[in-house]
Amino acid sequence: VGAVGSARRVDIHDTGVPNEAAELIVVPNLVHHVADQTTLFKEMVRIVKPGGRAYVFEPLVRELHQIPDDFIRYTTYGLAETFRNVGLDPQEPRMAGGPFSVIAYCWAQALEYLPDDDREKMSKWFYEKEFKRLMTLDSQHPDNRVRDLTCFPMSFSLEGVKKRTI
Repeated sequence: VGAVGSARRVDIHDTGVPNEAAELIVVPNLVHHVADQTTLFKEMVRIVKPGGRAYVFEPLVRELHQIPDDFIRYTTYGLAETFRNVGLDPQEPRMAGGPFSVIAYCWAQALEYLPDDDREKMSKWFYEKEFKRLMTLDSQHPDNRVRDLTCFPMSFSLEGVKKRTI
């Protein structure tokens, strides 16, 4: 907490941040690494001023990483419900990527499992032949043509506004 652009890394159980000290809290690609979700969201609400904002960016598709500190994946709807439950008014979520960027991401991650020689050969094929094409397909084909009420984003962000007290 401090001037615009300042950042601070803290333990969620003892942030040392005063009540209602922040206009904006940014939690980038981190929620899934916090075991104590209840404390995380209560602390966010405690720290942000009434009318202030909490901004969370989270992946929907991601390999297990930083093991064993990878605990949970939210959907936009699950995170919005969590926001409502702690006193944040969720705004419209922003989705990023689509099914074809998910495929590209999974390919890139899978390449890391190959032996060096195979990885080099497959990486060359993937990045020279397929990657650019895959990255254009999300915008060309944004809607599922077989099933309604579905989408396949790679990640999302959600902003919640702390309710003002009267």
